[in-house]
Amino acid sequence: MKRIIFYTLSAATLLLGCRPEDIADVSILFADRNAAEGALRDSMARYEEAYGVGFEWDFFPSDYSPVGFGEALSYTKVTDFGSVPGIVRYIEEKVFRLFPAGFIKEYMPRNVFLVDSLIVTYTYDDEISNVHWTKNIAITGNVTDRYMVLGNIGERFDTAAPGLQEELLSLFIEFLINNPRVPFVPDGVKAATEKAATDVGAVIYSSVNKPNINYPYLDGSVYAKYWQGVGKDTAATPWLGRGILKMGRKGYYAYERSSMIGIELVEFEFHKGTLEQDLADFATFIIFHTPAEREAFYAQVEANTKLYTYDHATDARFPYGGPAGAAAMRTKDAIVKAYLKEHFGIAAE
Repeated sequence: MKRIIFYTLSAATLLLGCRPEDIADVSILFADRNAAEGALRDSMARYEEAYGVGFEWDFFPSDYSPVGFGEALSYTKVTDFGSVPGIVRYIEEKVFRLFPAGFIKEYMPRNVFLVDSLIVTYTYDDEISNVHWTKNIAITGNVTDRYMVLGNIGERFDTAAPGLQEELLSLFIEFLINNPRVPFVPDGVKAATEKAATDVGAVIYSSVNKPNINYPYLDGSVYAKYWQGVGKDTAATPWLGRGILKMGRKGYYAYERSSMIGIELVEFEFHKGTLEQDLADFATFIIFHTPAEREAFYAQVEANTKLYTYDHATDARFPYGGPAGAAAMRTKDAIVKAYLKEHFGIAAE
């Protein structure tokens, strides 16, 4: 009903400013728009029939929020409708065809929302210098329990962008795990990460047995949402020391600088990833990289024994890499590779 009212009001507004002889042109305008959207929907119907996935670019806020878990991030709607078919075709060729025939249609949850910009707000607060600002950053995608949403639908969707195929595959695998018919993430993935944290002396459970700020994964708790006080070097970050390949999909989240009893405090905040994202990232890493390439990366992590420095002292609970993190990565590599073969029908090296 809302759309009918919108079009009626829009038409009335246009007609009030028109000469009688222009009315036919207004009708053509709406006919062309409706025809174009109709043709786009017809083209998308093929993908829904072939893969059971509904790509939606014109949806209501009530379709988008609320969600059970994950976050309904801010977004701007698609305006470049002509780019949608090419983008979905890229997903078909670069993601869907990596799976066995019929797998996507049988197991992939249906709702994939397409938006122009999927927005994360980065906050900068420097109380000492009294500098405060926010900046919106567009990210590739996000997963909730109700849908997956992909951003950059338009000119920013660059098929030549490094890592695009890998990021999209990881998003779809994470989304796929939301299907109750797909086996849960193997317990060994979580256990390997928690062992790495324990081995470096991190206390990941509080006295009331709830994850605290050192817990490796985002679990929905406000106390375990970000890595705090971990430095700004994205090439060397504490999730490697926990055996986690990447930070959460929203990346950098905030910078804070303040003073307490004469001591300068600086904190960088990074969004934590979920257990499901970790599995998806490892699956993607395994699919796109040879065993030798993966082992070379794990060896680099193992050799990086640098510790995060806070208040002019190193803190062993926050290694940038090291043996514990590398051991967790090698363990998860073997688990996820077997998981891909058994449950997804993907035989990786």
